[in-house]
Amino acid sequence: SCWSGGLDLSEYTVDPSTGDAVLRVGADLHLVSGAAIRGRLAWGEENALPEASFPLPEVKPLNVAVRSDFGYMHERVMPMSVSEHLTSVDAYRTSYGSVSALVTARGQTFV
Repeated sequence: SCWSGGLDLSEYTVDPSTGDAVLRVGADLHLVSGAAIRGRLAWGEENALPEASFPLPEVKPLNVAVRSDFGYMHERVMPMSVSEHLTSVDAYRTSYGSVSALVTARGQTFV
């Protein structure tokens, strides 16, 4: 099926307790209340008009905030001072004829 603006309705789910529907359109989530859905269905049963003239239920964007306690897993760039943080350097010749180095600084290894 198609959504306004030409985007496809990717998937939906219905809350069994309230009848509210959450629609996924692209990467966005939208909420349609169960009462609006039931009103639209009842209106369609009572009126023999073409489908295009049915009033559409109000669709609200659903704002989602993801909170996490895994902040330590986020990548952080920290300034490095070669004279203070360099632990070891191993230089080696590759099979391609170039020279590479394996550097250890602050306990992390970089090639």
